[in-house]
Amino acid sequence: MSKEQKNPVVESESEEFLTVAEAAKLLGVFPSTLYRELWARRLPGIRIGRGRGTWRIPKRQLLEHLRRQAEARVVREEVDNV
Repeated sequence: MSKEQKNPVVESESEEFLTVAEAAKLLGVFPSTLYRELWARRLPGIRIGRGRGTWRIPKRQLLEHLRRQAEARVVREEVDNV
């Protein structure tokens, strides 16, 4: 990645990041669930370090992801009720 290209996950240097444990507590799920979603690229996140590394999850993007999922769920329920 060239210096001009930015990582799409990191949009702002002032962005707040959550650890997997913090995000799991916020969402009410087990950390293992979040790791599975992060590795499958179904959740936005940044892996820091080598090997397994450490994950950081942009809080704003996580909340936006959850909002989109909730909207999609409502649409599916409306379609199912037609």
